[in-house]
Amino acid sequence: NEGKWVSTDLPKSFTSIMDKPEDDEDLLGGIQKEVDAGAKPGEAGEVKETYYYDILEVAPNAEPSAIKRRYYVLARKYHPDKVGKDDKEAADKFKDIAEAYQVLCDADLRAQYDKEGREGLSADKTGVAETAPQVDAATLFAFLFGSDQFSDYVGRLATATSASVGDSPNVSMEVAKELQKRREIRLAVKLAARLDQWVAGDTDTANVMWASEAEELCKASFGHPLVQLIGKVYNLAAVKFLGSYESGIGMPSISRWADRQKANMAKSS
Repeated sequence: NEGKWVSTDLPKSFTSIMDKPEDDEDLLGGIQKEVDAGAKPGEAGEVKETYYYDILEVAPNAEPSAIKRRYYVLARKYHPDKVGKDDKEAADKFKDIAEAYQVLCDADLRAQYDKEGREGLSADKTGVAETAPQVDAATLFAFLFGSDQFSDYVGRLATATSASVGDSPNVSMEVAKELQKRREIRLAVKLAARLDQWVAGDTDTANVMWASEAEELCKASFGHPLVQLIGKVYNLAAVKFLGSYESGIGMPSISRWADRQKANMAKSS
């Protein structure tokens, strides 16, 4: 956000990042390696068992940042939206990864687990487990990081970027700005391509294509509400832009848009 109008040449902007990796490894790779090597100095000690640590592929003395990063990496790998909902083995692995993370990301649960293993986490053994109910694996991932199937529409969320580097404080402001710039350019290029048929006058084909895309997205975890939200955001952005031709700031159009939203909510209530 420059705080002012700026001239944008989308093809030129895209050319400037074409040779950059989609995962932005050139910016984040070094930090990710640091996090993967992270451990709690002098606190390795003895643990009752390593079952949850083995699931997340971390050492028993791993830093919380390393645990969060491994959860993000592995959960994405085995997520039903990526491997398919019929892959039973991957689905079980995905659930195990979520269970392991929920134990190891909680300092009290982790301490109890290190001391007594999984047996020590049963409700009849400790009050800690009673206050930390397990969250559904898909719900947990969606709440923290969104859905990979929506990446062409929203890009990589800031929470996902943060998790990919274990919430490391070593991401500079300059790197953060560059990441956001790349995200916006990639999304703008994909949006322009999605609008090509409409702009060319083939509106019927464009509508069919968009409806098909929306239908597929709705099949993802929390897909329907996300499709609704993205639609409203794009709609509001368009209204604001078109309204700028009327008043220079878009307020009249936004006001009418808000009135329509209120009317729709009243009808559905």
